[in-house]
Amino acid sequence: MSVDAPRLLLISQWPKVRNAEFELIEKIRNTGFEIAVVDFLGREVGTGRNLNTADLRDRYDFALSFHYDTPKFIDITTFLWVANPLSYMHLREDYRRSIFNNLRAYDDYLYNGAPLLKEHIGQVVGGEWRDSGLHFFASTSLKALQSPERTGDNSPANGKIFYCGINWERVEDRQGRAHGLLEHLQTRNAADFFGPEKLEGFSTWKGFPSYRGEIPFDGISLAQTMRRYGAVLALSSPAHLKSGTSSSRVFEGFAAGVPVISDANPHVHSLFGDLVCYFSGSTDSERADSILAARDQLLSSPHTTIERVRQAQALIAEKYCFEATLAAAATVARQGRKNIVAADSSASAVAAGARAIDVFLFRHDPYRDGGAHDDATFPNLANVLGSLEEVRGMASVRLLTFADDGGEWKSLLPENLRMKWGDAIEWVNLDADQTLQANWSSLSLGEKFARLAAHARQGLSAYLTAEDFPHRDFFSKLLTDAASDPNGAESGQLHIAGFFADRLTGNAPPTAAAVRHNAASLPLYQWSKDSPVEHQLGQLVLTGKLIAKLDMTRLRKFDVLLPIAIYLESQRNSAAIKRCRHILLRVDRGYCDSHLAALARIRHKGFWATHYELPTNVDHEINALYDAFHESPAAVRIIDALAGRDLPSVTLPHPNVVTVLNVLYRLAIPAYMVLRRWKRRLWPQPGQ
Repeated sequence: MSVDAPRLLLISQWPKVRNAEFELIEKIRNTGFEIAVVDFLGREVGTGRNLNTADLRDRYDFALSFHYDTPKFIDITTFLWVANPLSYMHLREDYRRSIFNNLRAYDDYLYNGAPLLKEHIGQVVGGEWRDSGLHFFASTSLKALQSPERTGDNSPANGKIFYCGINWERVEDRQGRAHGLLEHLQTRNAADFFGPEKLEGFSTWKGFPSYRGEIPFDGISLAQTMRRYGAVLALSSPAHLKSGTSSSRVFEGFAAGVPVISDANPHVHSLFGDLVCYFSGSTDSERADSILAARDQLLSSPHTTIERVRQAQALIAEKYCFEATLAAAATVARQGRKNIVAADSSASAVAAGARAIDVFLFRHDPYRDGGAHDDATFPNLANVLGSLEEVRGMASVRLLTFADDGGEWKSLLPENLRMKWGDAIEWVNLDADQTLQANWSSLSLGEKFARLAAHARQGLSAYLTAEDFPHRDFFSKLLTDAASDPNGAESGQLHIAGFFADRLTGNAPPTAAAVRHNAASLPLYQWSKDSPVEHQLGQLVLTGKLIAKLDMTRLRKFDVLLPIAIYLESQRNSAAIKRCRHILLRVDRGYCDSHLAALARIRHKGFWATHYELPTNVDHEINALYDAFHESPAAVRIIDALAGRDLPSVTLPHPNVVTVLNVLYRLAIPAYMVLRRWKRRLWPQPGQ
């Protein structure tokens, strides 16, 4: 294997489901590239080993996602393959809440040549979209191309047509989309049908005597089966035709060395022209006649047919094979890394205009309930340093730590920094600052933020606790985002990264909805009662001009809702606020989630314990937001959403019903008191 061969992660949205995505992944393995298959959290399929670590980018070039349901959680350049019909996405009720944000989060996109799908991504990404010219097709490896000259067992002696499909429409409808056409071919004994026998417990091929069973999803068996037939039939769904895209069947047929008969799909024609035989007709009977005529022509002219397949395979080898498309993607991913590594880290380059970045790293864990990092002061140090390494030479970088302990790590950190990065990252130990030390462990998160922010320079500053693990490109993307908004330089800027919660244990759940995360764009973010758990302080990056405008007296009292308080205070100061679509932070556990878990643990102690036993209470802080920001109608609307006051009002019952209920209540109270006295007499408590 060449040293320049791509090293890639393939993300399987449903690792245990044998489907087209599974088959495609198995076919990509045939390239012999260094490949790891992972779930969307970065756990290796088969071993469960976590690969989503701080050094992932040093071991692989990029990750490839195949489905719009897959979120971008892996700490490496990640591409989304754009091939699914638009209607598959637009029919979903969760498009706005989930799919849209998934689509926007990727670093770049690999297209299958369908103009409408590329146009859709351009609209979704908006002004940040750039056409990198990358492509990927549900094609084949060069190693899997088989000769179109078939003899012996592979000779198409019977001249039958091969068709493979899931026939999934029959799960909901009485007939599949091609039911009539397949029946005509079956009646004439002209075709054999393959596909999964059952889908969701339903026998989708029941009633088809020409059904020959399932073909293993192993990247090999499909081609072996195809080679026994005279031609491969490719049928497009209405959704594929409407979106100008197609399935993998044409590529699979040609890769197996078999000619292909297809409906008149413009996408297929744009890829292979007249190398594919196209059928037509206004009725199922006419279409069946057209298919059989094309089959007869292919069988009657074997030399012409072989040449047709050879030319199609030449196109695949030149433009569509995995080796060509994945190598191009690896080149783009590597070039991005080279641009960072080549950045001049000299002091003169920084002084010439590169921006300043201050990263404050501190502890704040009043609700800590134990975990894998109890023995480490800053378990996220490698991730923080890795993200800062990416911007050396692009900015003047300082790492300011306050641990309030005497850990050995403080004596090792300066030496390690100098050995690896020289003067590119300056370390500032804030433990000696007496103004910070006073009562540190008992301070609210807002008070800690206010004290640390006093040390920030002009430029950008981030405030990370020990639970915040920034992705490697966190700050490099941030610099790009900040530079794209020159109008915000004077008013101050607040950048809000995306985040997700994952303790790096266990495999990914069946759906990303089970993972706490938020990467919504600003116009589409919907404030709600869930918003407190959808914001972390580590997501926020502020400019020096904004910090200078913040009224810290409004912020000091907040703890759980500090990120939202900073948002509202930034809004009050007319700051430029941006939710960044593809800047990502991992947290072990959301801070507000930890607070809510602590509340649940003490709820058995009674009402007052939940309000006064913990350092704070989220409901108290929601009301405190009204105190601080009631003069802003926009802020009040947000706070109302947090409190649930924006929900539709409940229709009150008829006044007569209320009267009856009041009477029943007055009668019930005396009866309850009598029963309570008798209970105490019959079953006295100890000590009574």
